[in-house]
Amino acid sequence: TAPVTEIKTVGVVGLGLMGHGIAQMAASVGYQVVGVESNDKALDTAKARVEKSVSMLLGKAVKKGKMTEEEAKASQEKTLGNISYSI
Repeated sequence: TAPVTEIKTVGVVGLGLMGHGIAQMAASVGYQVVGVESNDKALDTAKARVEKSVSMLLGKAVKKGKMTEEEAKASQEKTLGNISYSI
């Protein structure tokens, strides 16, 4: 049998509607994520999309009582901190 390799970093090429969600979910569970876009404008749009989505999801969790504001802020920092961007 082949040896099992632990995955630590995930690359996502294209951070559009689907790609940003993949990057966000991978980062939220602890993977380091490298998101790649084709140009600066697309990269800026992707960053804003990820930040907005993370904020919205955590805001809903706080509103439903699933986590405190402090937990949401820590989770947001962890998730966004696990994503790096490149062109």
